[in-house]
Amino acid sequence: MDGSKLQVLVKDIQHPLSLAIDIQTKVIYWSTENPPSIMSAGVDGTNVKTLMSSGISQPRSIAIHEQRLFYLDSAYEQVARLDLPEGDNKVLLMNNTEALNSLKVFSKRPVTANHPCRTRNGNCAHLCIPAPEGGRVCACAIGYRADGPTRCTGYDSFAIVSQLDVVRGFSLSDHGEAMAPIAGPGHNVLHVDVLFKAKYIYWVEFNLLGKNGIYRARPNGTDMEAIVSSGVGSNGIRGIAVDWINDNVYFTNSFPHETFLEVCRTDGQHRMVLFKTIKDSPKEIAVNPVKRYLYWIDYGQNPKLSRSQLDGNGTTRIVTRGISQPRDLTIDMLTHDVYFADSSMDAIMKVDYQGNSRQVIRRNLPNPVGLAVHLGDLYWVDRNLRTVFRASKLAGNTTEAQSLKSGLETLRDISIFDANNQPTGKTPCASAGCEQLCFALPEGDDKGGLLSGGYRCACATGTLATDRRRCSQSEDYLIFTTRTEIHSVHMDPRVTSVPFEPITNFTNVVNIDADVADGKLLFTEVSPPDRIGWLAMDALRAGNGTTIISGDETAMDPTGIAYDWIGKKVYWADSRNHSIYAMNLDGSHVVMLANVERPRSLVLDPCKGYMYFIDWNSHPVLALDRADQKIYWTDLLREKIERATVNGTQREVLIAATLFPYGIAVHGNYIYWTDLQLRGVYRAEKHTGANTEEIVGRLDGTPRDILAFSKDSQKCEPARNPCEINNGGCAQSCHPEH
Repeated sequence: MDGSKLQVLVKDIQHPLSLAIDIQTKVIYWSTENPPSIMSAGVDGTNVKTLMSSGISQPRSIAIHEQRLFYLDSAYEQVARLDLPEGDNKVLLMNNTEALNSLKVFSKRPVTANHPCRTRNGNCAHLCIPAPEGGRVCACAIGYRADGPTRCTGYDSFAIVSQLDVVRGFSLSDHGEAMAPIAGPGHNVLHVDVLFKAKYIYWVEFNLLGKNGIYRARPNGTDMEAIVSSGVGSNGIRGIAVDWINDNVYFTNSFPHETFLEVCRTDGQHRMVLFKTIKDSPKEIAVNPVKRYLYWIDYGQNPKLSRSQLDGNGTTRIVTRGISQPRDLTIDMLTHDVYFADSSMDAIMKVDYQGNSRQVIRRNLPNPVGLAVHLGDLYWVDRNLRTVFRASKLAGNTTEAQSLKSGLETLRDISIFDANNQPTGKTPCASAGCEQLCFALPEGDDKGGLLSGGYRCACATGTLATDRRRCSQSEDYLIFTTRTEIHSVHMDPRVTSVPFEPITNFTNVVNIDADVADGKLLFTEVSPPDRIGWLAMDALRAGNGTTIISGDETAMDPTGIAYDWIGKKVYWADSRNHSIYAMNLDGSHVVMLANVERPRSLVLDPCKGYMYFIDWNSHPVLALDRADQKIYWTDLLREKIERATVNGTQREVLIAATLFPYGIAVHGNYIYWTDLQLRGVYRAEKHTGANTEEIVGRLDGTPRDILAFSKDSQKCEPARNPCEINNGGCAQSCHPEH
């Protein structure tokens, strides 16, 4: 039963379908499709005979119980039984049953008192397998090797190879299976890397309709989890590098016209964009946390090998000539040399960590697509030859490469799971006290390979506090909605962090406003659940928030929302009831203020006591610039953004070249808007409409409303609003009038 002493019992069986054994009589039974039959033989292969060959077509499954053979036939749509040992007395148990595939007899089995594996698993660490004459054999699970007759030891040095549909590990010494394969339907694995000290394997999946992102698991297959699973570009993640000293993961995120270089912690927290580029197309990346540099290849219109600091700054091109179609790169952590494969030049080359001393290591390679270095050896995968190769890493060594594993389809990448490939090193981040992200920065050069440079803290969410270590909540930023989420982004396009993580789990969120003083983010949802609610600004997280009023209480379709921060009232436009309403923050004292045929969007000026709203059928959205007393609005049908004074004069087209503008906000010297077609957030100068800039683009969901959140946005001169003092003397609801 341990797979040894293989013996062929019966030859020339055509299209076998099922196999069963009668342990008591020591007879084996099997079924075939061509020709359709059920046959038997002794367990030694003698006395072969046919039990049934007529009246059957596709006996897909058979089972034995108490001298009877049970079978199902998917063609005849039957389940039947035969008496043994001759196969006579057929009894039909089920008939006209579609989609029959398999059967099993459920019955209590007798317990063998002297079974060799019954007591303490036969003293085996993993698997106990019975052997003839009462013996047993201990076996080790995949990813382990035998350490004596009963013990098992995990492999601590092996190559990890991705083949699109599977990730496998091969021992560097005996070439055995060194890890539990990452396999099954739906896999499309592009890249792999490791975090040796934590015993994790990382891999990148690229499936537009399935798994798409970065995942990790232990070599034995446990603790599998997604690290990055949202916000992945339509071209997928095209490179991954694990910084094992500073505990960061770097990756390139590719969109059709733009590529992001991003970073997060090794558990996926604190994800941040380091930089984005339209001109270049960074793909595979590698990190040297000892020298504190990040490297990547670009095989776009201008192929190159580039380098930056770990924080993404200081980008330099270190190889721009003699490079055509680079496919992968890796770092030799003993020498800090950078190796890269070029599938067009059919070669593997190397440079030192500064891009100098270029040498050719191997030539005339059909299609090298993945690289790794371990001690004195260079490993690569060749997609055309379907083989994992190993050879000396030294230039000028002409020794023939050794085949580590062959016959592997769709090879993509290779990484080495070994302590030597991820040596420990000093880092200032160990004692820096950074709240979210820490980047160790290079400073000079040393002979020992361990640098002692500075560091930089960074915030993936919020902004860096005055101590340059902690992260504080941003005071001025943009909030915008998609159908199921609420997002945030800084007003400056150059800032790549976000004020807070996306808020998820909404059904159909549309409009937003804020109560700055009390720290509440107000929102509307429609169709269903048709409600108005709020979220606490100091604890924004996934959830449905607190409902103020909903369609369960009264039929409603809230299509616009605005907050009166003086009267502490929520105003909303209701397209179902053709009205504009107001209520207190707790949902009490609902008042209908106006009947409007097609109410869509509304804004308030509580300081002057005015409400502005739209009666329009094409979903325009309003924004108020209180400082300049201007009204801005989007016109989706005419593809324009316009403005006028608050009394309706001086109307002008501000932006005439946008596609489908929807939400709009004003803050400082800029207007901000969302575009349904471009799926992005943009800004331009509010006085002229000039200098349009993209703040965020290519969102997964279509952006809707947008809010410019500022701690100073809801302030008036004292007593300008008659409701500000003593609720205007009103018992319940106070509304200014002019």
